[in-house]
Amino acid sequence: MTTSVSISAAPGLIVSVPAGIGPQVVVSTPAGAGVDVVTPPTSPISLSIGGALGETASMRYAAGGDLSGHRAVRLSALGVVYPDITLPQHAGTVIGVTAGAAASGRAVVVQHSGLLVEPSWAWTPDVPVYVGPAGVLTQSFALGPGQRWLQILGWAISPTSINIDISNAFIVTDV
Repeated sequence: MTTSVSISAAPGLIVSVPAGIGPQVVVSTPAGAGVDVVTPPTSPISLSIGGALGETASMRYAAGGDLSGHRAVRLSALGVVYPDITLPQHAGTVIGVTAGAAASGRAVVVQHSGLLVEPSWAWTPDVPVYVGPAGVLTQSFALGPGQRWLQILGWAISPTSINIDISNAFIVTDV
């Protein structure tokens, strides 16, 4: 039996989703609502949020290991972890970018879409941002040793900001 739960959330609300409620929880919010969702790693959640460029969607997850800020992550049984670009099965599993660092087992905010600003970045505007090794964000299109997939995570808007807009992953095959 497939179960779905739909929650309408108001701005500033924290929604806690208990384990076993899945398989999917959908949280719909008005544009710019700023709703936090805390979920066990085994309960996939999708967040619908309306709005134009700059509107963000983010949720809290358990960190499946020690995580640095501003890195691409995917869901695993342990929580969110870095994707491995040498494993084809990780292609297309990136769910967003960590908004900050977190220790293993602690809550980490993952931004799924919209504008993300980091003053230490030095992006080239209007150039795509890709998922690199260990979830590092990069503007390098060159494939590294053993890389099995490529995915655009978003676009640089300015030297210190990106618009997260995750694209489909492309599997790399030998010719």
